[in-house]
Amino acid sequence: MDPRALRFLANCTFGPTLAEYQRLQTMDIAAWLTWQMQLPPSLHRSAMQALGNDQRHRQATWWRLSLTAPDQLRQRVAWALSQILVISDAQENLHGDPYGCAHFYDVLVANAFGSYRDLLLAVALHPMMGRYLSHLRNARANTTTGTRPDENFARELMQLFTIGNWRLHPTGTQYLPLTPTYTQQDITEMARVWTGWNYAGALSWWDYTANHSPMQPNEAFHDQGSKLILGRTFVANQGARRDIEQAIDLLVRHANCAPFLSRQLIQRLTVSRPSGNYVRRVVDVWTASNGNLGQVITAILLDPEAQASGTKMREPILMQTALWRALGSTSVSGEYRYYYPEHAFRQAPLRSPTVFNFYRPESLPAPEAELLDHATLLNVVNHWYKCVYEPEDIRTQQAWLLPLAGSPEVLVEAMNLALRHGSMLAEERTVILAHLRQVQDPAVRVGDAIWLTLSSPHAVVG
Repeated sequence: MDPRALRFLANCTFGPTLAEYQRLQTMDIAAWLTWQMQLPPSLHRSAMQALGNDQRHRQATWWRLSLTAPDQLRQRVAWALSQILVISDAQENLHGDPYGCAHFYDVLVANAFGSYRDLLLAVALHPMMGRYLSHLRNARANTTTGTRPDENFARELMQLFTIGNWRLHPTGTQYLPLTPTYTQQDITEMARVWTGWNYAGALSWWDYTANHSPMQPNEAFHDQGSKLILGRTFVANQGARRDIEQAIDLLVRHANCAPFLSRQLIQRLTVSRPSGNYVRRVVDVWTASNGNLGQVITAILLDPEAQASGTKMREPILMQTALWRALGSTSVSGEYRYYYPEHAFRQAPLRSPTVFNFYRPESLPAPEAELLDHATLLNVVNHWYKCVYEPEDIRTQQAWLLPLAGSPEVLVEAMNLALRHGSMLAEERTVILAHLRQVQDPAVRVGDAIWLTLSSPHAVVG
């Protein structure tokens, strides 16, 4: 098997499978990407409705679709976007609304290859984001009571979703001396833009209705005055919708937006610490396409730097999906029940501890290293042992490996390709082979080969 093809699939799916590898051999990579982008989206809310409105069912649905959905590229990009455009049902204000959170995730799935401007607008008006960052029912200032608009969403919209804190070169590197992209006054003015929005169909300001339809404006609670943001004037009395559309357009056209987001998408998909030239090549595509995510994702995945081995630190949750997909895992219940992955991985879909995601993009030596402390690594290794030897609902299929167990060398190479995409070091191979040659039981030899291949310290780098 070609390690380059395996690495490509590792970058743009939840893990290579033999079937997907064989399909890729029948077409070139660009054609495979085009085919994947044309597949209809597999949606989470509709898939979980047969199970019920429960957080555990939302998690199980995420595992089922991540492991089995045909539109792997779309699902993988949605996972990347969910770590940039963050909401979290770990927080109390979303904890009781799994259907709403699943629908928010579907917005990421459905818009994974469209305009970032359109995606950002859909995310900003989703009631789950409105509740999470408190711009739902955010009212204009009241001079009588002394209240002012909540600034939470206004700040994160600029800091995390569009332009970041510091002015950037097209290479993604910061200007020196450090130059802020916005001021506190810009935040205050931006907060005035995001006033007057409530649930769709609400009959009053305090009425609760849909948890998935885009929020709608109540002009009586919107600040109709003129506003000055990032040097741009918003004229008075143009209404809530025109205000937010002007704000979104201002931010996505800002010079910082393309490098700020291009670098993060590269980090989520291919390289933990991309070179400035890699970022700039993707930024050029972002700029030329007006932020078309389909073209940006294609540029990221086809870039020569994306294929370099040893440049991506693997998130624990992606190592888990890769294990289950590579070994053709199945679910005893058919539901793919794995409810609390954060206990082992410090990660779970839409369950970040804060709006800043599970880790920061600027962290060194790699962003994902924030997750991989000693306690997490121990939990992960123990969890993989259970996956191999004490499985619960999702079970690896190991019988097909038994014919290879007669030759430890062949078995280890199979694991190297299936679980490590050909990146195993000679030193690792020597240690694993020395152990396997002492194991006589073929089933145990297979299980140990799987577990040791994943448990090596080098396995977290792909």
